[in-house]
Amino acid sequence: MSNVVQFQPKRVSLLRIIHEVAQDSSRIRLGPAIQAEFATGPVSLRQVINCLKNGKISQGPYQDSYGLTCCELEWITAGRLVRVVVSIEGNAPAQRLLHVLFAEEV
Repeated sequence: MSNVVQFQPKRVSLLRIIHEVAQDSSRIRLGPAIQAEFATGPVSLRQVINCLKNGKISQGPYQDSYGLTCCELEWITAGRLVRVVVSIEGNAPAQRLLHVLFAEEV
């Protein structure tokens, strides 16, 4: 049995993938900590989605402890700088999902 090595995309192609997937909000998953943050924090779901659709990669890409490709995006939305950490799951374009791991207003 051979070892399978997961492809690590470059920043430009990763950003294109994130922007494409973010166009369909049903393919964006939010962790429980993020959902709690929306209830109490200054970051809104709309700001996170804007950051995913338009943001620029500020850190990464890198692999998390589960082997998923992650990066940090930043975007100014509603007059404020929003930072989002996102991971990408799935290799086939139609099956890709974005998992929002962290979001904050800077």
